[in-house]
Amino acid sequence: ISKTLDGVITSWNQAAERIFGYTAEEAVGQHKTIVFPKDRYSEEDEILARLRRGERIDHFESVRLRKDGELINVSVTVSPLRDRRGKIIGASTIARDISEVHRQQSELAELNERLRRAMQETHHRIKNNLQLITAILDMAQLEHPDGVPAEQVSRIAHQVMALAGIHHILTREPSADDEADTRLSAREVLHQLLKLLESSAVQFSFQYHVDEVRMSIKQVTSLALTVNELVINALKHGRGQVNVILRNEGAHATLVVEDNGPGLPENFDPQECANVGLALIAMLAHDDLGGALLFENRSEGGARVMLTIPLLPDPNERSHKVGRNA
Repeated sequence: ISKTLDGVITSWNQAAERIFGYTAEEAVGQHKTIVFPKDRYSEEDEILARLRRGERIDHFESVRLRKDGELINVSVTVSPLRDRRGKIIGASTIARDISEVHRQQSELAELNERLRRAMQETHHRIKNNLQLITAILDMAQLEHPDGVPAEQVSRIAHQVMALAGIHHILTREPSADDEADTRLSAREVLHQLLKLLESSAVQFSFQYHVDEVRMSIKQVTSLALTVNELVINALKHGRGQVNVILRNEGAHATLVVEDNGPGLPENFDPQECANVGLALIAMLAHDDLGGALLFENRSEGGARVMLTIPLLPDPNERSHKVGRNA
């Protein structure tokens, strides 16, 4: 594009037509500001002033306005035009449309930011899980100061494997913005966890019904590990039947795990009878979930554990439910 020192367009090639949408007939004779957004008019005044001083303006990025009103990113080089005597009479402008480059850079920056947040979130989850493993080991040592029995070591190993499985499920769980307070579907996580438990105990019959409940990452991890511990206890003491229920009751959720075994002993006190598994359940229920535990026997036989968990309001919560009988 060529223009006078007053900014009047004197030449306009086919590339200018393609980029800006004006034909040469429409553009020649018009002031150059026809392709400037109003907030960029002062930029043209500065360009013309520098040209009159004989300066060349190399590769600066700016924004221009197409005929259809679309704003585009451009890279501009402006050089002074001289007559045969060397007098500056105008300017030659080379403009390149770099909108696609800007779009790609913006997408890359957004991708990098999402990756950064995802790495922070993964770090946070792993740190919490390692702290949980440390707590499990500490409780085992307190219960058995002279040495942890092989049975408890095996149980701890199972807890660590379950935690790894829960972490795998949570890592695959979609997250809208990857923020630390992102809410996840406890239903989806428990559904997959229960399928894993069911596949490892084929001699048992599982029945489970799980409402949609959305919780923070930490809460979902703690809830899943609590369910894992309660189901292990039900499998150990039951007689072939395990029931798991999670009900969304608005202000709170209620978790119920039942078995058809001999039931809890008379005057059962979980604090006095606490082992590593029960101590872990109590810690997760009270400290992480802020809930209340109830141990009781069922009238039809077997034991029942109920955990009531307070819920924060979730405007995106939906009342979808999923059930399974096996």
